[in-house]
Amino acid sequence: MKKVSAEKLGRFVGDVLASCGVDSSGSEAVSQSLVQANLRGIDSHGVRLLPTYAESADKGGVNKHPKINVKQTFPSCCCVDADNGFGAAAGFRAIDECIKIAENQGIGIASVINSSHCGYMAAYTLRAAAKGYMAFSFTNTGSAMLSYNGTKKYIGTNPICFAAPREESDPFCVDLATTARTYNSVELARLTGSKLDEGHYADAQGEITTDPWKSAMLLPSGGHKGFALGMMVEVLCSTLSGMAFGPHTVPMYGPNSDPANKRQICQTYVVFRPDFCIPADQFKRSLQQMTDEVRSQPAHEGKHVMMPGDPEINFVVQRSQHGIPLDDSTWLELTKLGEKYGVLLPPIVSDQD
Repeated sequence: MKKVSAEKLGRFVGDVLASCGVDSSGSEAVSQSLVQANLRGIDSHGVRLLPTYAESADKGGVNKHPKINVKQTFPSCCCVDADNGFGAAAGFRAIDECIKIAENQGIGIASVINSSHCGYMAAYTLRAAAKGYMAFSFTNTGSAMLSYNGTKKYIGTNPICFAAPREESDPFCVDLATTARTYNSVELARLTGSKLDEGHYADAQGEITTDPWKSAMLLPSGGHKGFALGMMVEVLCSTLSGMAFGPHTVPMYGPNSDPANKRQICQTYVVFRPDFCIPADQFKRSLQQMTDEVRSQPAHEGKHVMMPGDPEINFVVQRSQHGIPLDDSTWLELTKLGEKYGVLLPPIVSDQD
């Protein structure tokens, strides 16, 4: 396990994408999204995705020089055409447009069309929360979730993210897939040679498996409730925007995936002010009180009660100080990318091999 600094890792990501022809907006957005995921301990959505992103850019699946177009359709609503560019670039642009609208209208909603994988959803809501707003983000994904009581998949992991400001510097943040696990965790298990968690994955026949090479579907989180939430996200993203849904989307992984194909998936972002009923300072103070009370609740020996997002906050503290850990498989893939594009690997802070 090798550790590298977040700053140098981010520079490496940006340089690789720039070397394969991605414009500065896309390179910076993807770098920020991937490294923030690693910093916050969400390694499945971190730099291990860089080889996939670079291949998509090289083969035309992602537009390296998109012309993102924003069309305001109602005072509080806009449609953002990502022009098949990176979902991260469209996501940050959409959040910024929503913030501008919400400043005057109280709420801003953006539907992003012709997009691609947007990665770590919290990157976008946290951007809004850091500026004093509350925010939701949703995205549909390629078909991956085993339908409740079914033997086949239909919708994707379809994550939901929400963030809100409080008195402490780190916003409150809930970030979760509507499946019990994400497909990136399967890819990570294949890379690292580890088994999957029991009860969260199914094979092609819909039977439970812990073998990452047999895994073909993900189980919904909380049974029928996760399936229902996933369907809700699908409606909020694809049906709302007129884009493809469920099995009609282009998959990111699997036998039917092709990095040359434009995925044309979609996202929805909602940003709103916390001061439409009470002053913003009162809102932050109240949320901070709730945070402090939850954290101080009695816990089992050797443990303590955590708010949603607390593990990620702890990871940021650790990894900012000691570096981001990269498993051997991820490091090997980054080494190959560096050689291919003539980009120097980030120096290793420590090596536990």
